[in-house]
Amino acid sequence: MAIPQYRLRPAVFTPSPSTRQITSDLQLHLPPPLLAEGRLPRYSDPQPPPAYPQQPTAPRTRTTVLPPSTMAYNQDKTKTLPLFHGDYSNNEDPAECLTDTEKVTCFECQLYPGGLAEEWFVDLDAAEKASLADIKNAFRERIKDQMLKVEEIGKWTEDGQTGDYGQNLWAERVVKLALSMGDANGFLIDDVLHQIPDLLKDHLTCEYDTWEELLEAIQSVPANKLRRGQEELMKERTRDAAVASLQQQFLRMSTHSPATSVRAPSRIPPTMPSIPSNSPGMSSVTSVATVRQTASSHWP
Repeated sequence: MAIPQYRLRPAVFTPSPSTRQITSDLQLHLPPPLLAEGRLPRYSDPQPPPAYPQQPTAPRTRTTVLPPSTMAYNQDKTKTLPLFHGDYSNNEDPAECLTDTEKVTCFECQLYPGGLAEEWFVDLDAAEKASLADIKNAFRERIKDQMLKVEEIGKWTEDGQTGDYGQNLWAERVVKLALSMGDANGFLIDDVLHQIPDLLKDHLTCEYDTWEELLEAIQSVPANKLRRGQEELMKERTRDAAVASLQQQFLRMSTHSPATSVRAPSRIPPTMPSIPSNSPGMSSVTSVATVRQTASSHWP
């Protein structure tokens, strides 16, 4: 039986029409003798990698070392600063490291945006807020304006297009200020009642839990009672002023008037002139002298 012989031939790949253009660019052109013999070319030995040019090294710079004597001199002149811990140890106060300008800036940052305190701070002049001490002085002057004066009680005051009695306008300002500070529970009511004049306090119970109750109580006080109390107060002030004026006049009179001396009466009877015993009227004189001596013996 004869063994069939097979002859190897190179395979031919026919690409699809869509990839002909790409395949034509990637075709390998092998030499014809190699394709005819059916042998593939051998890979050559790997070539060594190309040698890259060496980069020039930067020259080293030499540092000059100071002599020991100079270094020791500089170390002696160096001042050692103490460390600041900020925990109030060794009588330290963290606020002392801030300048006046920085303190004022920190104070301004603590104010509630759009609140009454910020509006008051913005309206201050530059000289009134140059330091914290100036701000304190300006705040004390502001507090004086917020206190209720006796002359304002029972007095009708115009407030824009409307008007009201002075004590009612004051109470509204105080309530607004307290609520802007966050005192919704009325912790400052007792302090406010302590600053109210007696002319208005006499008509209050002074027992309020909320700011609304205090405002309602002040507004409910009859105005005619406050006016009568204001008239009585003016009479008392006029009487006190008159009494003080009389006292001043009496002191001036007692100071400038000369001191008068008071002489005590003499207890020794005056001596009687000698009268002859045979003269007429001697008996009467003798009787008078006897009476005076008797009376003088009974003097204290």
